[in-house]
Amino acid sequence: MTQLKGFLIALIASFICIALPVTAQPEGSPGTPMIDSAAEQHRVNINTDSAERLALILKGVGMKRAQAIVEYRKLNGPFSDVSQLQQIKGIGEAIIEKNRDKITL
Repeated sequence: MTQLKGFLIALIASFICIALPVTAQPEGSPGTPMIDSAAEQHRVNINTDSAERLALILKGVGMKRAQAIVEYRKLNGPFSDVSQLQQIKGIGEAIIEKNRDKITL
């Protein structure tokens, strides 16, 4: 029961974080990473992005697989090649090929 409560609290907190509005900052503000193009907004870094962002951007990757990607990199260090994603259960060459243009290291 305690685990269920913890899970529900984490789930609600995630939704709140996603729903919060993003405030605009002037270009070149310190600490604000600039995104060069619209295409860059639709790419993910499998070594640094959150599970939520991975699940949002990558086709065929839901939260469960996205969390597995994050867990894999915690246990094994950063990915050195996109093909290493095949080490994660449920991710095969087809999913990698669908998303190759969206994945960065």
